[in-house]
Amino acid sequence: MMEQKPLSAAGPLEPPTADVAQAYLDEVGAVATRREERIDRRGIAWVALAEAAALAVYLTVMMFGFGSSSSSSFITLIALLLVWIQLSGELKESFGFQSRLRRTDRWAYALFGFVAVAGVVVGIATQVVGADIPFVLRLAPGGLVLLVFGGLAVRDLRRARPAVLRRSRAPLATVARNFTLTIGAVFGIAIAITSVANSVPASLFSMALILLMLGWWIAVQISDRLPALGAVWYWPQWAAFVLGWAVFACAVLVQFRHPLDPLITSIAAVVVVLAFVAAAFFDGRDVD
Repeated sequence: MMEQKPLSAAGPLEPPTADVAQAYLDEVGAVATRREERIDRRGIAWVALAEAAALAVYLTVMMFGFGSSSSSSFITLIALLLVWIQLSGELKESFGFQSRLRRTDRWAYALFGFVAVAGVVVGIATQVVGADIPFVLRLAPGGLVLLVFGGLAVRDLRRARPAVLRRSRAPLATVARNFTLTIGAVFGIAIAITSVANSVPASLFSMALILLMLGWWIAVQISDRLPALGAVWYWPQWAAFVLGWAVFACAVLVQFRHPLDPLITSIAAVVVVLAFVAAAFFDGRDVD
């Protein structure tokens, strides 16, 4: 038991009574309960599952891209993946997410690193020797990542209790609405130029998009005036985002093997842009 050391010119403090000590312990439990009420573990698990699916799609597209000369599509794909990482991180933070890796999570990340490196090595090796990657092997990295990370997310989802704190709806602020429209325009351009991949406009757009993402990330770190889009978006905005990602990924996969008709990509781009325009005028989540 720790001894009390009296201050100079003061006597030792009186130890708390049993009732006071029990009240302290009860308050600790109450604080833990209030903290848990503000953490939406089910929402965090759903985001983790979506992250696993997005990562699996990215790796699959990358594996099917080996042997293709569409470098600008790769760069655009990376930039749009960074957009998703930024938005999903903001969404998880609004759910009360705190980064604490468990042992199983560490093993999962180690496995992902191994799979990613192995996929790149296999892709480079096959290009060097002029061989073709088997179809199943192209699916393997994405499938394994979905199995491992998706499995961890499903585990957390089954263990999580429904959130006590419910977020209300609120109209998107003007800045958030403008950012939503900007992301829609980015998706529209990215989809439209898949029909002219590796052209000068496509290369310039992909590099500009990487710089735009870098500027966005820096601005979010140094300013609190930018909206946390991932936190304020509700299902209409997320539905438009998923639509844009799905259409772009499909266009890139097809473009790796066959030339795309500019008319088809233009129509797809317009549909995605209109989805974002409509979503921008729906209510979002109130995180205040």
